[in-house]
Amino acid sequence: MKRLGQFSRRLNSRSIWVFIAVIQVLLLLLIYLTWFPTHLTLFVPADEASAWQSLITDFHHNYPKIRINLRTRTNLAGDVTYRLKEDFVRECQAGNSLYDLVYTDIIWMPEFAAKGCLVNLYEWTAKDTLISEGFLPSAIDAGEYKGKLYRMPLRSDIGLLYYRKNLLGNTQPPATLQELKTLAQSWQNQENSQGVYLWQGWRYEGLVATFVEVLESYGGFWIKPESLEVGLDQPDAEQAVQFLLNTIRDNISSPEVILYSEQESLETFNQDQNTIFLRQWPYVWNQFADPANIGVQVLNLSSNPTNNSLRPSGCNGSWGLGIAKNSKHQDKAWKAIQYFTSQVAQKKLILEKGYLPSREALFDDPEITAKYPYLPSLKEAVKNSILRPPIPQYDQASFILQKYLSKLITRTALGQRVDNNEITRLMQEAADETRQLLNLDAISVQR
Repeated sequence: MKRLGQFSRRLNSRSIWVFIAVIQVLLLLLIYLTWFPTHLTLFVPADEASAWQSLITDFHHNYPKIRINLRTRTNLAGDVTYRLKEDFVRECQAGNSLYDLVYTDIIWMPEFAAKGCLVNLYEWTAKDTLISEGFLPSAIDAGEYKGKLYRMPLRSDIGLLYYRKNLLGNTQPPATLQELKTLAQSWQNQENSQGVYLWQGWRYEGLVATFVEVLESYGGFWIKPESLEVGLDQPDAEQAVQFLLNTIRDNISSPEVILYSEQESLETFNQDQNTIFLRQWPYVWNQFADPANIGVQVLNLSSNPTNNSLRPSGCNGSWGLGIAKNSKHQDKAWKAIQYFTSQVAQKKLILEKGYLPSREALFDDPEITAKYPYLPSLKEAVKNSILRPPIPQYDQASFILQKYLSKLITRTALGQRVDNNEITRLMQEAADETRQLLNLDAISVQR
């Protein structure tokens, strides 16, 4: 009996120590959760890092228990961002996540969603809620895939036509591509080796963005996302190609256009004061050498002057934020997205970088329009922006289109003969290769 009592006392003593140990662990855990914040990782392109760092500083002030680890890399090779996108998909499918917050180009989102790499954001919000909060409906739609929202709209982006006011004088800027061509021809300067109209003709995504605007103008289509019908071998598409080739043939654009990305075309426009027109994105406004002399025009995309359905539009190049499926901190990531897409954060980003908002009210914000007076005129164009095909196979389809467009444009720039039969043949090959990619029969659509 005595031994039983001693054993009981030892057991109670051990229980007390176990209890104390458990309490200590819980206290330490509570202290950790209270004093040590959750860390979220976000990657952005290097040229946006400074603006994002400013937003992140504000976010930390408002949410001290959540820290954003910003990752960036200089785009030295021209494809760093794309390769990081590929890394994200590969790690996602392996069950890992490079980032918690995914800053995504509009053309990447369908692939991310289809491969299960993003969270459906409608788990935290609803479409009607976002519209009531002032987001553009078109910006919300661009973040959806099969009825689910995978990307919150942050900044809008559309292709624009810039022009020099002093060279146009009292002449009205062109409203359509046909007016642009006519006006550019009347301003031709044979001694101007750069031409009077600059666009992006290098073999990369910028060439595709330029082409889809011209394609829309001629009433054509590339890929219909619902049916996966391909229209690259249709007469409208061939006419769109012909328009780009003719800008070089008619000396409206320099043959050097085949070397131009956004940066090269901007630098040429700044250096050559005789160049009148430049196709570019909104962010370049802050990089013009003479912004006071620069006007902005949104083209009405139709080549048919009798068409009563003309609407201002440009290629949609918007960016937004999603949440990685493998993130361990999805609730915290949603809080970050709410802040970064808020009106306050968007306004700060716009004022610093010249981007377009995804919230309608900001197009008419007095402080923003004082710096960017053209902004209200772009609202309707953003609403009507042209979407590149929102399909998971977008990258491969784009590479096919780039290959054939570049072949035609380069031959023309080098002075080689490219007749209508050659355009038809190569665009037929582009269409067939695209259909093969999409697992369709490589048979031409009947003309």
